[in-house]
Amino acid sequence: MTNHISQTDPRTLSTEEIFAEIDGFKSLAVSVLKRWSALLAELKRRRVPNIMFNHPVLKFWESINDQSLDAEAAVLLADKRDGRMIKSVLPLPPKKQVAIARGEPVPVATVADTGEIKSDDVPIFRMDAPTLKRAFGPEGIRPVHVQADMIRAEGKIERMGAITVLRDEQALKIGNQKIRPEDLKGPLAALGYTLDLSRNATSKAG
Repeated sequence: MTNHISQTDPRTLSTEEIFAEIDGFKSLAVSVLKRWSALLAELKRRRVPNIMFNHPVLKFWESINDQSLDAEAAVLLADKRDGRMIKSVLPLPPKKQVAIARGEPVPVATVADTGEIKSDDVPIFRMDAPTLKRAFGPEGIRPVHVQADMIRAEGKIERMGAITVLRDEQALKIGNQKIRPEDLKGPLAALGYTLDLSRNATSKAG
């Protein structure tokens, strides 16, 4: 099997032609991934080892081969965060996997500047590891209220009157102002107080 790859100088191409060529490569990658997965399935049946069984994308070959993982989603989410994004979308229907891989936002629970938990729509590529873990579960995308409960259970945010404790950031929030513990040393000294910044070994922070 041979595939023609254009040798035209990219500088002579229009933007539309560049996008068309990139889309063609994506389609080719999807076809190759499907075929590769089918071949690996046969090698496994024959009990023949192959290094590609552990490839960052092809390690999902069984899911691609049985069509529980869409090959396009695997291509678009490939080689990012050690396969965590691919694992996250696996419980979803293939069409939904592709939509999310193409950038469809996912409802997530986030922490507002006030310390309150709110709902936001975030593409999977913009999620940090903790958000990704909360947003996706064994059954698919978790409801926002469930994600919010998980944040509260982690104990990383706590309201104490007018002050919000942000344990992840090791900071306090008063109104819209974030304050580090060391920032309080001078103001408290002006009032005649001293501040010990040593941390308790049993602290819940982090």
